[in-house]
Amino acid sequence: MRKTLCLSAVLLSLLLVLALFTGCAAAKEEVIYANLDASGNVEGVYAVNIFDVPEKTVIVEHGAYTDVKNLVSREEIVKTGDDSYTVEFGPGKLYLQGNLADTDLPWIFEITYALDGKQMSPEEIAGRAGHVTMHIRIFGNPDGDAFFYKNYALNATVLFDTNTCSNIMADGATIANNGAKKQLTYTILPNKVTDLCIELDTVLFEMDEISINGVRLSMDIDTDSVDMSQIDDLKDALRDLTKAADALNNGAAQLYAGIQQLSSQASVVEVLIPGARSLMSGATEISNGINKLRTETLDIDTKITDKINEVLDPISVSGESLQSFTSKKNTNVERVQFVMRTDAVKVPEKEAPPAGPVKELNFFERLLALFGIHL
Repeated sequence: MRKTLCLSAVLLSLLLVLALFTGCAAAKEEVIYANLDASGNVEGVYAVNIFDVPEKTVIVEHGAYTDVKNLVSREEIVKTGDDSYTVEFGPGKLYLQGNLADTDLPWIFEITYALDGKQMSPEEIAGRAGHVTMHIRIFGNPDGDAFFYKNYALNATVLFDTNTCSNIMADGATIANNGAKKQLTYTILPNKVTDLCIELDTVLFEMDEISINGVRLSMDIDTDSVDMSQIDDLKDALRDLTKAADALNNGAAQLYAGIQQLSSQASVVEVLIPGARSLMSGATEISNGINKLRTETLDIDTKITDKINEVLDPISVSGESLQSFTSKKNTNVERVQFVMRTDAVKVPEKEAPPAGPVKELNFFERLLALFGIHL
């Protein structure tokens, strides 16, 4: 009996140790923050990993981080491998921030500026006046994770001060007023190369940060289930119209034949025959046209479905399960979001001139200063 109890205690201890080292795959969300310069180059990327921990346990996080911080508690983060970290926590929400060593995003951003047709850097164009042309080019990064490029839509927001910028033109943007600023909002679909062009006139060019957010696009469109009943009604109507046109054509032919039989009454025939010919010719054209229309619309339902697929194929998302951006070793990932910001284009503030040397006062000058008298 005693041996059995000892064996049970050993097994329980082993299970506790195993749980300590394997950790818990708590439900996890990732928010990926990226800082870009005003030309779109990546300056730094960090992740905030959010764990929903129902009870106290050991959380394991994988990622190639240069630094990891616990944002909500003082529990120590232990590095257990090249890209593995553990922390004991719970219950509650655990926020771990990790600075990523690899700064490759799924997208490449190229932002260019031109003043009156002349290319300029953000630093050169800041504070200038004239006609500005901006291009924001977005395409897939061959060194990035293709899963996010193919499945994630982007929302980009650009702001301009209407006190200094006017005649803003931006094809494809939703333009709205935001206080004294014009807000341009773009939606970029997954797996799509984009070139956003903005033109404006300015007396002093400045621009706030460009905000770009990335979320997974969910599109569940089953073209096989599209209701084609109205298309069937149209085909039935065309069939009835064809029958009516044939009847009209036959009637016109009979009318013309009847008029010819009245050839003995020349005066009547001379009046009716030209009209009958025109009627029969028109009826024939109507009949031929409707027959052609019916022939070309026999497979209209298939053509519509094919056209829908043609439009949706370039932007359709894959059926792959959501994966972690920080490391494919991470499991139970419920959501991944990207928050990207560029630097603003601003006129640099002038540095204040250095203060001159402070004059030391002698005893007599300090005494006079007490009464507000300065020599």
